[in-house]
Amino acid sequence: MAHSHETLTRVRQFDAMRATLDDAYVGRGDMIRLLQLAVICQEHLLLIGPSGTAKTDIAGRFTRMLSQSTRFHAMLTRFTEPAELFGPLDIDELTTGKRYSVHTEGMLPQAHFAFLDEVFHASAAILNALHTLLNERVYLNGSRAQPAPLLTLIGAANALPDDPGLRPFADRFLLRLSVQPVAENRLHELLEAGARRERLRSPGAGETDPAMPLADLMQLHRSLPDVRMNDVGDLYEDVVRDLLSLGVQLSDRRIVRAQRLIAGAALIDGHDRARPQHFWPLYHIWCEVSDEDAVRRRIDDVVLADGGLPRMRRSVEEVVAEAAAIVGQTERHTPGALGTGAALGRLARLRKELHRDHPQADAAAEQIGSMIHRLFQRLEDEEQ
Repeated sequence: MAHSHETLTRVRQFDAMRATLDDAYVGRGDMIRLLQLAVICQEHLLLIGPSGTAKTDIAGRFTRMLSQSTRFHAMLTRFTEPAELFGPLDIDELTTGKRYSVHTEGMLPQAHFAFLDEVFHASAAILNALHTLLNERVYLNGSRAQPAPLLTLIGAANALPDDPGLRPFADRFLLRLSVQPVAENRLHELLEAGARRERLRSPGAGETDPAMPLADLMQLHRSLPDVRMNDVGDLYEDVVRDLLSLGVQLSDRRIVRAQRLIAGAALIDGHDRARPQHFWPLYHIWCEVSDEDAVRRRIDDVVLADGGLPRMRRSVEEVVAEAAAIVGQTERHTPGALGTGAALGRLARLRKELHRDHPQADAAAEQIGSMIHRLFQRLEDEEQ
C-alpha cells in the first residue's frame, strides 16, 4: 500500500529541514542525512572526529527544528557528576520518605533529543545509567524505573575507545560517522557559509528555519512498518553473511536493528518499498574503524548496482590536507600530549583511503608516507 498523502507531506517537510542545513554547512551532507535517519528511526548516532567540525552546531540546529521537543546538551569529563546529567538529589524525598530520588526536570531523563560531547569520558556511574537509558528508554531513579522520552542521543568523541569495557556502551550507537575538517580546497566555501550563517543569526535577519512538530515526526516513525522489505530480505541476509565472512564485527543487535535503517532510508525518499539503493545506511553500522573499508566496499556494490548514489569520496587534496593538519597539530604540542601513536594510526588510515579511492595518486601517498616517517621518528624520541 502506498504512503498516504499526509505521510508524503511530512516527508517533504522533513526533507526541507535537511536541505536548509545542507545549504548552510559545507561538506556535512553525510552528517545531516544521518541525523535525519537517526531521529526517524529513533536510533543513536556517534560522531567521531576532532573538535571544531560543527558537530554540536549542526545537531543543535537540526533538533531545534523539531518543535515542541525537549533537548539536552552536555560535555563530559572524567570529573562530570551524575547530577549534572540526571538531576540533583531530592533532599525532601530523602528526609521525609527515606527514599533516594533525583529531580529530573530539564535534565537528560526528560529530553527527547540529547547531545553528549566527549561521551566516552563518562564515569562508571554515568555509563551504567546511560546503558539503560539508551537501550530501554528508562532511567533508574532510585528504586523507580522512570520511563524516558528519549528518541535519539547523539554522542561525539575524538576517537573510538580502546578500553574493551566501553565497547558494550559504544555498541548502543547503531550509526556512526567519521567527521573530519573541511579541507583547504573548500576554504572559500567554508568562509562564505560561515558568514551567511552569522548574517542569518543577526537581529532582523527575517529568515527562519523550517520546523516540524514533534507529533509529525512521531507519525513518520510510525510509518516505518508500512515500508515493505520483501524485495530486499534475501539480499540483506547475503550482505550480512558476506560481512561476517570478511571478519567484520557486527553484534546480533546491530544486525537486527539495521533492517529498520533500510526502511527509514526508503521512507525518507518517499518510497513504500525498500530497494537495494536504500542500503546506504549500512555504510555506517561498523563497530571497529578497521572494518569501515570492508563495509563500504560491500555496500557500494549493492547501492551502485541499483542506481543509488555512491558514498562521498574525498578528493586527493582533501585527504592530504587532513594528514597535514594531523601532523601540524601533533607537532605543535608537547610530545605525548595528543598521542603521537594515535596520530600515526590516523595517517595510516588516510594513506589506505588514498589507495582505495585514488589508486593512481602515488605522489600523494608518498607525501603521507613521509609524514608517517616524521611522526614515527618523533614517537621513537618520546620512547627514549
